[in-house]
Amino acid sequence: MGPEREPEQHHAGRPGGGLPDLQHAATYGAVALIAFTMLKAYAAAYFSLTTAAALLTTAPINVFLGSMVSYSYQLFPLLALALLVYALHQWRTGGPPTMIMLALGVAVVAVGASPWPYLWQETLIVAGIMLGLFALSTAGDALLMLRKPAPARPRAAVAVRQAAARHWRRLITFRMVLPTFLIMVLAILLQTMTNLWLPVEVVVYEQGPRCAMTIGATDFAGRPVTLLDAPGCRQIVGHVLSDAEPWTTVVTAGDRRLRRIPTAGIRYRELCHLNRVQPSGRRPLLWVIERRGYASPNLSCKRLSENVKRAALDPGSLP
Repeated sequence: MGPEREPEQHHAGRPGGGLPDLQHAATYGAVALIAFTMLKAYAAAYFSLTTAAALLTTAPINVFLGSMVSYSYQLFPLLALALLVYALHQWRTGGPPTMIMLALGVAVVAVGASPWPYLWQETLIVAGIMLGLFALSTAGDALLMLRKPAPARPRAAVAVRQAAARHWRRLITFRMVLPTFLIMVLAILLQTMTNLWLPVEVVVYEQGPRCAMTIGATDFAGRPVTLLDAPGCRQIVGHVLSDAEPWTTVVTAGDRRLRRIPTAGIRYRELCHLNRVQPSGRRPLLWVIERRGYASPNLSCKRLSENVKRAALDPGSLP
């Protein structure tokens, strides 16, 4: 008898049955992460090399983590759609029921956490992209058939019908789904690339011995709001990069200029919402179903700045 041969192992994921090259995938992922971090910092700094270097050196890991949090409204619906498509593909190809149920379970959680406006808008956009790619693929395939020699050339209507039937069967496949979601992710990144990943704050600080501050409260939309009287003080609206002693580094929200303020001189800080730059707060679909109301816990930066009376606002603070 000849030497025994080990049985061949076939795995899904690669033509020929091999597993994907995980080492290369990890390398490509690391390169993509570094490129995203550098591009994000460069764009968020309004393409200033000095500000971009400060953003990267102050908190490089926060560039990625903070960006993922800022994309939550867009990513949860996209994750739900991707998992639903994956479960449908597994069901059509006879995949393991456990993976199908797991994908559907995570998709349900992602749908419940998604804000309703983003969910239906991204569903329509993904469907439109897929149909657009289907139409382009069908047209290209039909044109190739019409370029055949005369004896084998079908009529135009027959060519379109055959091409459409072929590509319709491939609609929910990796070849069609991957470019759809890549286009969607690229569109989201390009639309929000200049948004900073850090929260916006109103910072009141002293500049000289005349700064005095009195903290009070007022009512706005049925909830208490801080009201400050700060004669002789200054205020800045921006993203706090670092507040370690002895300096606090702030990037102004309007013109993305770097400012350093003595940490000991900061008298007050409060988070705010930058209108027309940051997305408005939305309740998730689960709260819509439960008929729970939603009110953003943060005031707009402009209103909060106006509540700081008699404190001069630094130039470039608001867009």
